[in-house]
Amino acid sequence: MNPKCVITLLIVAAIAFRHLKSDYLKGLCLTVGFIVSMPDYMRISFGGGIPEMTVQRVLVMGAVFFWLGAKRNFTTHQSIPFKGLLLAFTLSQLISTLLSANLMAGVKSLFVFTLENLMLFIVVSTTLQDRAGVLRMLTAIGAGLGGVAGVAMIERFKEINISLEFFLGEGRGLVDITATYPHRILLGYAMAMAVPILMAVREHETQPKRQKVILVLLLLTVAGCYFANSRGPWSGLVMAGGILLVLGSNQMRKSFVMIGVLSVVVIIARPGVRETLVSAISTTVGADKDSVKRKSYEYRWKLWEVAYSEVKKSPGRLLFGYGGLSTEDMDLSDYFEKESGGNTALLGFTSWDNQQACDLIEFGFVGSALEVILFIAVLWKLLKLWKSSQGVDRTIMAAFISITVIFFYARSNVYLFSPQLKCLFWVLVACSIRYGELKPTESSQDQNNSDPQAGNVGERNSNNASLV
Repeated sequence: MNPKCVITLLIVAAIAFRHLKSDYLKGLCLTVGFIVSMPDYMRISFGGGIPEMTVQRVLVMGAVFFWLGAKRNFTTHQSIPFKGLLLAFTLSQLISTLLSANLMAGVKSLFVFTLENLMLFIVVSTTLQDRAGVLRMLTAIGAGLGGVAGVAMIERFKEINISLEFFLGEGRGLVDITATYPHRILLGYAMAMAVPILMAVREHETQPKRQKVILVLLLLTVAGCYFANSRGPWSGLVMAGGILLVLGSNQMRKSFVMIGVLSVVVIIARPGVRETLVSAISTTVGADKDSVKRKSYEYRWKLWEVAYSEVKKSPGRLLFGYGGLSTEDMDLSDYFEKESGGNTALLGFTSWDNQQACDLIEFGFVGSALEVILFIAVLWKLLKLWKSSQGVDRTIMAAFISITVIFFYARSNVYLFSPQLKCLFWVLVACSIRYGELKPTESSQDQNNSDPQAGNVGERNSNNASLV
C-alpha cells in the first residue's frame, strides 16, 4: 500500500465523517464533493481477493453509517425513486453473479454497484428535504469538479499531473491529461457533465462575488473537457448545449452563446486548437480507414456483434450473461485484428469501450434490458418534471436532462471504470428527482408565475447555495 494514499484517504475520511456527524446535510455535500473529485488510487488494499477500499467506498460507507442515525431527525421521509426497477436490476445482477464465469469477480461487481451506486442513491434521495439542500449539493459537486478542472489546467500548461506526482511519483512525461480521473475520456465526460451543473447553480446564485467564482469554475470545466482531447465528451457537451438552448431559460441561452463566442475566439486566436478539432473529426469520419481513431470508432460498434455472439452460446448466458467484470478475463482476440482500435490492454484482450455492449455480455438480455428500462424511466421522469415546471425551475430541470443524455451517450463509446463518474450520475439523478418533486417556496412560486421565461433566480433568499 502507498503510505501517501492511505494517509490522505484517512484524513479526507476524518474530515467528511466529522461533518457528517455534526451536520449531516452539510457533511453529505462535502462527502459527495470529495467522491467526485478524489482519485480512486487513494485506496487501502487487503489482498486475497478482498475488494480494495477506495476513497469513494470509504466515504460512501461513512455516509451510510451516519445516515442510519441522522434519518430519524428528518422532517419528512422521502420515498426511494425507481425502487422497483432498481430492485429488479439488482436481483438480475445477483443471478448473473451466481452463474458467473468468475464468481469472485461477479461478487466484487455486485458489491461495488450496491455500495457505490445503489446505497449512495438511496442516501442522497432520502436526505434531501428541500430545494435549498439540492442546490447546496449541486454547488458542492460543481466545486469538486471545478477543482479537478484546475488540476487538468495545471497539467496542460505545466506538463505535470500534480495528483499522480504527489501520490505515485508518476506525474511527469504523460501523453494524456487525466487530472484525478483514471482516463482522459472519463475526465472529459465528467467535465461535460459539470458544465450544465454550474450553469444551473449560477442562475440560482444572487451574490455577484459567488457568481464570478462559479463563472470561473464553469470556464475551467469547459477547458478541462477540451484538454481531455476526446471526441466523445466534446460531442456530449455539444448535445447538452443543444438541449439547453431548446429547453433552458433565456439566461442559460445567453451563457451558452457567451461560451460559444469565447470558443470561436480561441479557435481563431490559437490555430493549434482548430487543427486539433479538425483532426479529430477528419480521422473519425474521413476517408482514412486505417487511422487509429477511425478504427477505434468502428470497433466500438463491433463490440455489439461480439457481445451477441458470446451470449447466444447458451440460453443461460443469453438471459443473464457471464457475470459482472467477466469481460476483463475474456480472450476476444479472434474478433479483431491485432491491437484493433489502439485500445488493446494486453495481446488477445480487447478493452470494452462500449459500456452498454459490455453490460449485455456480463448481465445478458435480462440485466441489460432492465438497465435500459431504468435509464429510460429516469429520462421520462425528468421530461415530465420539466414539462410541469415553470421559469427558473424549468432551467434546472433542463440541465438535469442534458446531464442524463451525456451519461447515456457516454455508455455507447467508453467503458465506465471510473467510480467518480458513476457516483456523480446517481447523485445527480437523486438531486434531479428531488428538485422536481419538492415544492418551491412561496416567493419562488410568485416569481415563476410572474415571469415564466425569466432567467433570474427563484427562491432567492432561502436557496442560496454555499460552497459547502
